[in-house]
Amino acid sequence: MTPKFNAYIKQINSGELKTKKIRVIKELHQSARTIEYFRDKMGMSHQSVTAVLSILCDEGMVRMSSSRTDKFSLFSLVGSEQERDNLAKQRRAEKRELFIARGLKEGFLQSDSNNKLTIL
Repeated sequence: MTPKFNAYIKQINSGELKTKKIRVIKELHQSARTIEYFRDKMGMSHQSVTAVLSILCDEGMVRMSSSRTDKFSLFSLVGSEQERDNLAKQRRAEKRELFIARGLKEGFLQSDSNNKLTIL
């Protein structure tokens, strides 16, 4: 396990809940939750919840899932270190692709015939 993950677990087990991030992790440790749960049951603002969940997804600590029958996305903790590493890598790749697409669309990136990107 990574040092950051070990620190989260230690704080959860000791009852030290100093940050919103730790409060979210503690709740996810109990069960998968929706953004609405954190807003309604824990009194957190929508922006705080989405910011914390985004960071945890970036770190590979949390997985987001949904289905066609579910109204809301469900967030859950990731168990294995390998899965956390894979999810973090996938998230970085997705963010990179979104940045490139936005840059090409908005004109601050340019692609040549060899697919080489240039910042304008």
